[in-house]
Amino acid sequence: DYLQPGQIWRLRLQLKPPRSSVNSYGLDYERWLFSRNIDAVATVKDQLSSDAQLIGHSWTIDRWRASISQRLEQATPGRVGKALLPALLVGDRRAITDADWQLMQQTGISHLMAISGMHITLLAVLAYGLASGVYRYLPMVWLVISRQAFASGFSATMALIYALLAGLQVSTQRAVLMIFFVLLARLIRWRLSALQLLLLAWVMITSLNPRSVLDAGLWLSFAAVAVIFWVLAVKPAPRSWRLFLRIQWQISLGLLPLSWFLFGTSSLIGPLVNLVMIPLIEWLVVPLLFLWSILPADFSAADQLLALLAWFLDQAWHGLTVVTQWTHAHPLLHMSLPPLSLLGLGGIYLFWLLSRLPAPWPGRYSLSLLLLPIFFPKPDTHLQTGDFKFTVLDVGQGLASVLRTQHHLLVYDVGNAIGGLNAGHDIVLPYLKSVSWSQWASWRTHPIDRLLLSHQDRDHAGGLSGVIDHYPVGWLMSLAPSQQTFDRSLLCQAGAAWMWDGVHFEVLFPFTDASQSLARTASRSPKKETQRNLSCVLRVRGAHHTILLTGDIDREMEWDLLRHYEASELRADIVLIPHHGSKTSSSTGFINAVAPKYALISAGWQNRFGHPHPAVMRRYRQRDVQLWNTADCGEIELISTKNQFLITGARQGWQPIWRFQQGMCLSKSQPLINTP
Repeated sequence: DYLQPGQIWRLRLQLKPPRSSVNSYGLDYERWLFSRNIDAVATVKDQLSSDAQLIGHSWTIDRWRASISQRLEQATPGRVGKALLPALLVGDRRAITDADWQLMQQTGISHLMAISGMHITLLAVLAYGLASGVYRYLPMVWLVISRQAFASGFSATMALIYALLAGLQVSTQRAVLMIFFVLLARLIRWRLSALQLLLLAWVMITSLNPRSVLDAGLWLSFAAVAVIFWVLAVKPAPRSWRLFLRIQWQISLGLLPLSWFLFGTSSLIGPLVNLVMIPLIEWLVVPLLFLWSILPADFSAADQLLALLAWFLDQAWHGLTVVTQWTHAHPLLHMSLPPLSLLGLGGIYLFWLLSRLPAPWPGRYSLSLLLLPIFFPKPDTHLQTGDFKFTVLDVGQGLASVLRTQHHLLVYDVGNAIGGLNAGHDIVLPYLKSVSWSQWASWRTHPIDRLLLSHQDRDHAGGLSGVIDHYPVGWLMSLAPSQQTFDRSLLCQAGAAWMWDGVHFEVLFPFTDASQSLARTASRSPKKETQRNLSCVLRVRGAHHTILLTGDIDREMEWDLLRHYEASELRADIVLIPHHGSKTSSSTGFINAVAPKYALISAGWQNRFGHPHPAVMRRYRQRDVQLWNTADCGEIELISTKNQFLITGARQGWQPIWRFQQGMCLSKSQPLINTP
């Protein structure tokens, strides 16, 4: 690769604040950067070949890790081994594919790919035992240091080396600190309780890096150790395999509220799979892999050892695939976040259940029925017949939106896919999985009844695979269904209409077959991007309010609509501004005909196209239309019911310390619209 760890470059950069999309669900990239002490992002101002200067190299831990990862990749046979072994030894997860991550998430073993405290603790124990055994054969060392001090020093050194190999993440920092404190306490005969040990490690980590409290790994790591300490303290068990089984299921149970709060998902088969995978990875693969790392590169047994480890992982991967097939490929339970009060009650009950306090009494497990409200949360919005909830997701420069009625769900466009970011998978999918629980509260994910693509431009349809490959879709509606590989496709053409729960949906444009419209538009304006202009325009008319979804139509398509429909047929309370506010759209006649009270814009912050154009914004403001832009407001949510009309933005009001503010979103929810 052109860029290598340890290189020092001189570049001309353009610095920007770390601003990103803000949505109710999914990755908060601004928080992720803030937790890792990244306060700005940069763009290379000039081309690398002409302006960049490679000043030199420096030895760094990352360079050492990269060399080991490269050596592993070259020596390991098989795809699975090449992907997983670097992740287990040096934390290099670049070769793990999306399909691999999905399989690990479904089976609940994703945590094994992060070098955790368990890896380091096991290595420290093995190192301590090895040093104790070797000590007797080193008589000259007897005069300098005691057996205990020698073994403790060797164990701490191996733990630190492994933590450095792993990149010294938060979980590894916690493990190394606790190992150091335990070994030190043994040497100086200091009575150190489990609580003191946890507090010492916590204080040191958060003092050196206060932002680490935003890292989910910190909370999960400390919570897992706390559960182990608590279980061993209140329920001692004999030293046997039963102790491992007891600790395993109690950790899974004890971390359930925290995992649910942090990620909103849980693997139903995870506890059973981990009973097999944890011993395989922790007790076999990791120790042997660390042994390989200290062997000479030309040692013949090293390659044989890697081949053996790769074979173990291949067999394990095949077994995981079979397990997901047995569970009908739906072993994940996705749940929206219940009220914190319910989570708190669930945590208290689990605390009491694990501690067996007070003494067991008949029927004590029947109290677990009190946890049922957590699994069936109250719907977030009481949608009745004729009501709807419309959400414009913040996907940067593009469009993805979701409309829900009482019992149905429509997705209108799915955003872009650039590099490693797929808006369909990373933004639309987390939202869908959450609302499927919050609204329908069923054990099965509610499918997308209809996914409508306004047109084929990448910023509107690029995220399609990220949705249809991972989420059930009833029908896919587009301008050219014959070009789609989806087996249940519909043509988006004027006249198509349907009714859901008292909400009427009607396609207003294009008027004829897509190919005919493309040819007609191309002959009239051969230099224009006709595919974008030929967007599928949808009108959604509820019992109380109307929305007009316009895609990327331009002035010519707007004039076609004005010639074909009466102004009353185009009128809408809310309009999704055509083409992200481009100057080629939102003509004066179109705005007058639609006469919206609210206009929604889906655009990227400081995008290179200059959307929305100031002239377009001026035309809407002259007609007292309130403008809501995802670039300023983040995700925009609109609720239309009999008693209220509410618009809110994810960037409204109070924002956390890591949120970068630029521009201004309206600070108050808007009042009821009186629609005739």
